[in-house]
Amino acid sequence: MMRPPYLILIVVILYASIPVVAAGDLSIDEMVVTYDTTGITLKITYGLSGLDKFYMIFIGADSVKEKLQNLFSGFDDIEFIAINDSVAVIRLNNCISVINSSYVFTGYNLEENVGNITLKFPNGLSIDYTDTDRIPPATFRLGY
Repeated sequence: MMRPPYLILIVVILYASIPVVAAGDLSIDEMVVTYDTTGITLKITYGLSGLDKFYMIFIGADSVKEKLQNLFSGFDDIEFIAINDSVAVIRLNNCISVINSSYVFTGYNLEENVGNITLKFPNGLSIDYTDTDRIPPATFRLGY
């Protein structure tokens, strides 16, 4: 069966432009950092260009996952829980140390600005940071 030439042309253009999309920007608007005793869970809200969204629908979230892996390359144990066209949930395991009965996160440079970062602690306390390029260091205790 002969395929229409325009369909073949569309497929060729899509595959040829994948590297262009992979090099596109991932603009992080908001990040919610939830601490526990062994690591942190990140809920990252981001903006994608229309072309990036198009590729995500048809090809999958691999380019966004790769960008996020590069952003958090300083962590050894990254678990991707969910990724869609506007939100990713990532778990960074084994990044909390215990020092004198306190749980300590040393902070992390993101190398790009985030509009808002909210830190959520196990005791219910939340702290907001705006226009920052770093997840700030944090120390907390359970039950306080």
